[in-house]
Amino acid sequence: MPMYNGNYVAPVWINDMAPAINDTELLAMSQTIQASQILKGSGAPTQYTSGVPGQRYADTSTTPYTIYRLVTAAQDANVWAPDTDANGNLALDYNSSSTYAAGAYCIHAGMLYRCTTAITQGEPWTAAHWTRAYAAVDLASHVGNKNNPHNVTAAQVGLGSVDNVRQYSESNPPPYPVTSVNGSTGAVTVSVPQAATETPVMDGNGAVGTSTKFAREDHEHPNDTSKQDAIKTGTVTLSATWSGSSSPFKQTVTVTGVTVTSNSKVDLQPTAAQIETLISAGVTSMVVENNSGTLTVYAIGSAPSEAMTLQCTVEEVT
Repeated sequence: MPMYNGNYVAPVWINDMAPAINDTELLAMSQTIQASQILKGSGAPTQYTSGVPGQRYADTSTTPYTIYRLVTAAQDANVWAPDTDANGNLALDYNSSSTYAAGAYCIHAGMLYRCTTAITQGEPWTAAHWTRAYAAVDLASHVGNKNNPHNVTAAQVGLGSVDNVRQYSESNPPPYPVTSVNGSTGAVTVSVPQAATETPVMDGNGAVGTSTKFAREDHEHPNDTSKQDAIKTGTVTLSATWSGSSSPFKQTVTVTGVTVTSNSKVDLQPTAAQIETLISAGVTSMVVENNSGTLTVYAIGSAPSEAMTLQCTVEEVT
């Protein structure tokens, strides 16, 4: 059969007789028509024993259709493989005998549609049950959907393996279950610390500072305000006379401005200038020991040779 620019042309009639078409020309025409269509059938395309490479086949027994593409062709043996192109998971043509779930896609009249109303039994094309779909728009909408479009459950993300503990709230602290020695179960509520208060004080050098008191209930006595811990500031005056012939040197002191008990913990807080004086005197450290209310300052390394008044903090330890 003659061709022009890759297209078949009508053969010339001779003596009012149709021109002869040989088997080669007839096969070429058949293959061209076949290649321009998608073959359809129920099941894998094993029934097709001839075709052209690239020929596509739709298995109508699956929803959506499973699409195959002919990879190689021979006279009586074909190799079909699942099609992996963009239309591989689509029902390429609307089928009036098929069912469609809401959200399923199909192609109708050459355009992509998405099912808006579940079609539970076959029906002729009904425009009201479909809406035009655009791949880029649908993909962007899906990516931006924060409302769990895949219905992921707590168990799937592992929340079933962790405790469901209520978040702490200062106005409504959560109760924590406890078990008594006799086996009964109750709850204990964590108390919220109150705000700290600050009181102006003056040290021995005339410098004004603050004494901070934390209204924190003692862990062992949550309802006994007499057991509240507090930190206060005072002063300690050191003389130039120390006991001992070698380190550590010591002397007994008292605290001014704060009442000291046998439970008091006293820490010295020298100023920057006083620290330089102590370093120059060879003092490497000074600590306070409380022995039943009697305070002893120990100087490590050397003893300072001049008297000085140091600020200190006093904390009651219960």
